[in-house]
Order: sequence, then structure tokens, then C-alpha cells
Amino acid sequence: MTGINYMAALGRLLMAAIFLVSGFIHVLHLSSPADVRAPISVITNPDWAFYIATGVELGGGIFLALGLGTRYVALILAIFMIAMSIGPNFGEYDQALKNLAIAGGLIQVWAFGSGGLAVTHSRRPRTV
Repeated sequence: MTGINYMAALGRLLMAAIFLVSGFIHVLHLSSPADVRAPISVITNPDWAFYIATGVELGGGIFLALGLGTRYVALILAIFMIAMSIGPNFGEYDQALKNLAIAGGLIQVWAFGSGGLAVTHSRRPRTV
């Protein structure tokens, strides 16, 4: 495995860290989520959106970190980040640009694959 594959894996892990930390913060605020749910308060019933976002962040972060279904997860997370950048934080340009930059990195993962150190690379191919 070359150094380039290790760098791709490092980039994938760093992107996953963003989603894991955000998801864990949401889990910690499940009992008092008013301040965490404030960005999605434009939705009529933000409870379901909060739980879906928490699941997408935690699940996507875990799958992205492990390199399991990386292309599908990267595409889902990229769509999620684009939706977050044009959603309630649209007036905050720094947040919107950050979300778009993360989406761009995720689109790179979707286009080129997981790189090295992925669970999907450690599987043995099935023989028929």
C-alpha cells in the first residue's frame, strides 16, 4: 500500500470525525435539545428532523471511518451537507461555505473510493 492510500484514509477519517463529534453532541443533548435544534426550528416539527440528522451523522461517520460502503455513505453525507448549507444556515456564509467544502470532499470520496485501510478492502472476494 502506498503513501497516497494512507493519506486518502487519513482524509476519510478526518471527515468522519466531523460527523461523529456532531452526532455525539446531538446524542448528549437528547434530553434538552432546544439549543441544538434551533437551526432546524424552521421546520414545523423539528423533532423528527433532529433524530434523522443525528442518525445520519452517527451512522455516516461510523461507516465512513471504517470504510464500509464508503461511496454510498459519502454520497448520502454530501447530499446532507448540501441540504444543510442551503437550509437554515444560508444567511451565515461561513457555515454555508464550510458545509459546501465538506460536501466537496465527500464528493471526492464518492468519485474515487475509500482509499486505503477500508473494511471493504479486507474482505476476500467470493468464489462462485
